[in-house]
Amino acid sequence: MLTSSASAEFGRAGGGIVNSVTKSGTNQYHGEAYERYTGSGLNAFGGQERGGTIPKTRFDQHTYGFTAGGPVIKNKLFAFGGLEVRRFYGKLTGSVS
Repeated sequence: MLTSSASAEFGRAGGGIVNSVTKSGTNQYHGEAYERYTGSGLNAFGGQERGGTIPKTRFDQHTYGFTAGGPVIKNKLFAFGGLEVRRFYGKLTGSVS
């Protein structure tokens, strides 16, 4: 447990920091797959769009991913990894600086 003067790797936040290290691994394979969708069809109208004169900006964002883990050498070496991919269709809004 670290208090007050933590090293730079923990940022500039005050208070206590709990850093724990665990040894884990299993002889079974585990994983998951997922998709998250965000699109303009699911969002409410903005302030200027409510009058109906300005059409809603169209965009679709799909986020796909998976994780997988398991034994490489039984009871000795384990591996875990993942991948996430985003696909964006439409027009970006707002200023980009």
